[in-house]
Amino acid sequence: MAGTDARMIVQPRDIALLQECSVMRVMDRAQAMLAGSFGSVMRVNTRLLALTRAGLLRRFFIGSDGGRKAIYALSPKGAQLAEVPLRGPRRKQNEMLVADFFVQHQLSLNEVYCGLKFGTPLCCLTCGSIAGSRSMNQLFQGSP
Repeated sequence: MAGTDARMIVQPRDIALLQECSVMRVMDRAQAMLAGSFGSVMRVNTRLLALTRAGLLRRFFIGSDGGRKAIYALSPKGAQLAEVPLRGPRRKQNEMLVADFFVQHQLSLNEVYCGLKFGTPLCCLTCGSIAGSRSMNQLFQGSP
C-alpha cells in the first residue's frame, strides 16, 4: 500500500507514550500530547500517525459533535516493544464507532489521571472553563 512505510526510529518519548497508553487503555490527541510531552498539535499528530503506521498504536474513530475524533490504543507490537501488558479495547484499525460507552468512560477517567499526574487538567487545555491556569493541587486545596 502506498504511503505506509513502517520504518522509523523509536525515541524514548515514544516508549514513554506507549507505556502511558497501556495505563490509560485509550487516549485521544490531547491526552497523548500531555503524556508524551509534545509542545505542538502538529508534532503530536505527526508522531501519532507515524506510530500508527508502524503498527505500534491502533487508531479508531468515535463520533463526536457532528464529526469524528481519533482514539488511540496500544497494539500487540507496541505492548511488546514497551514491555507492558496489552490492555484496552479490541477494535479494528480505523473503525468508526457511533457510541462506545467504555471508551467515553475511559477518556473521562484519563482526564482526571492526566490532571493529577501531569498537573494540568485537560479541560483547561481544551476550553479553559473549569480552573483557568490553576494547578490540580490548588483546586483540591481550595487556594486561589
